[in-house]
Amino acid sequence: MSKLTVKRKPIAAHVVDVEPTDLLESPAAHGGAFSFSYSYTEITAAGGKARIKSRRTHYADGKLSKESFDGEFDRPIYDNAIDQMQRAFADQASSLLRTFASLFALPPAMRRDQD
Repeated sequence: MSKLTVKRKPIAAHVVDVEPTDLLESPAAHGGAFSFSYSYTEITAAGGKARIKSRRTHYADGKLSKESFDGEFDRPIYDNAIDQMQRAFADQASSLLRTFASLFALPPAMRRDQD
């Protein structure tokens, strides 16, 4: 078996005349390409009161901004919010499981409801 090699002639470089008006200027930088956001929220409930503490930090365009607040509210508001979140999570999980239910369906002969 022979090994064939292919050789090609080198291409000579050629000079291109460039006018200063042909060059594009880069847009002015607005604080660099680095930015980040950080947020933290803590909700605690004890007794008849619930407390919320939130911190948010954002850096963009060379500016650092911070926001924070602390608050207190009645326990029933906290309980209602938790109930709504749990219901929303259960609805989403149920919807997701229904999507895949047909993949895991048992054949009619193996179902228990046909006793």
